[in-house]
Amino acid sequence: MLRCTIEIIPFGEESKARKIGIVEIGNDETGTSAMGNYRVILKKSSPWFGVLKEKWAENIFKGYPEDAEVLAGTVFGYDRKRRGPYDLLYLALKACGLDRRNAMTLTSGKAPALKRKKKAPTDRKSSQ
Repeated sequence: MLRCTIEIIPFGEESKARKIGIVEIGNDETGTSAMGNYRVILKKSSPWFGVLKEKWAENIFKGYPEDAEVLAGTVFGYDRKRRGPYDLLYLALKACGLDRRNAMTLTSGKAPALKRKKKAPTDRKSSQ
């Protein structure tokens, strides 16, 4: 299992470091020696003090995807032979939906419409 711990270190002072998140990536043992499948858990802890911390505890901020305390996902077909740990971390974050969440606009709270490529016209004439 890989574990990435995210800390905030106010003004670079290690004595004031606080953990604000954890990413755990575990091999689900369904892959091969070349390709792996991994379960992913993102855990968030509140970095706030005072009123904001109390509101967090009361779930006032619930209902928004970015405020979920735990996100989960699965990485399928990770190429163990050609990729490194940062690639796996990137895919793990994507598997938990962080790419979609960060595509959302701040004003509307909705993901932007995807522009679909137009299909090239096909020649339906048979070549004889």
